[in-house]
Amino acid sequence: MRGQYGRSVAISSTGVGAVVGTSATAEGVAMATHGTLMMFSAGKVDSQILLLLLKTKPNLKKNKKEYLEFHKQNLMKKIILFLIVYAFYIVEVSARNNLSGRYYAESGVYIEIKDKNFKLIMPNNAINGWNSEIMAEGTINKIGDSFLELNTNKNPIIEALKNLNITQTQESISIPNDSIKVKFLIPYQRGKLKILVFTNTSKIFSLNYSMTVNEINIPKDTKSISFYISPDFIKAHTTDGIFYGIVGLDSMQEYQIQKNINFIKIEIPDITNSFFETYYIRGDYARMTKDGIIWKGIIYRKSLK
Repeated sequence: MRGQYGRSVAISSTGVGAVVGTSATAEGVAMATHGTLMMFSAGKVDSQILLLLLKTKPNLKKNKKEYLEFHKQNLMKKIILFLIVYAFYIVEVSARNNLSGRYYAESGVYIEIKDKNFKLIMPNNAINGWNSEIMAEGTINKIGDSFLELNTNKNPIIEALKNLNITQTQESISIPNDSIKVKFLIPYQRGKLKILVFTNTSKIFSLNYSMTVNEINIPKDTKSISFYISPDFIKAHTTDGIFYGIVGLDSMQEYQIQKNINFIKIEIPDITNSFFETYYIRGDYARMTKDGIIWKGIIYRKSLK
């Protein structure tokens, strides 16, 4: 800007002005308002410049109010942004911690999780040769941020032995005088069971059990017996030939035979058609991924439905 005497006056965008082409002297006039310093040389100043200065002169009171309002709005924006980011974080953490839902493998097999309980379900198992669709049922717990521990609720072998019932009697039915008849009552009907009966004399007796062939004779002088029961055929759970079920039931003890009896009845109600095929899981681990679970090498992705 040029004055009456041809000297330029510069007003910078930063609010600092000075006379261009002359140095500031004691005769100069300094005006400081709201952080703005403007210097003019001694002498007359163009009236247009004074008018411009009057028009641009800041109002301290007004600017302070605007300054506070600006910072108030800015603070509110920061708070809202923080709350939005925090809400997304909470949703993501909650979704990661909430395991409930269904996780599907490509084969159609799925894991159903509700709270800390899970079921492994194989639809259409009857078509595939299985007796039950529920292949495993138990508890599931997080281990750290990346792993899950799975356990079936009960040990089926322990439960079967707990519910086993043995009755020893003297019967008038036709039994050879030198023998004791042992009869097994098992609800399993999917095929034959191979039953081995071990005696205290180290003799082993074999029975191919079915609903119609369920008795075997052992020597009269036998003092104790134990037994082992297994299915005559085991169907693998995977295409790799891996079987996760129970291969056999061991009595785990010797049962003493009472004196003056000739008939022993052994009832095992827990050996049903699904007893051997269901998974028995103890301390098994699965890995969590961003959208699912990897268990026994199979990827199960969480359904969004």
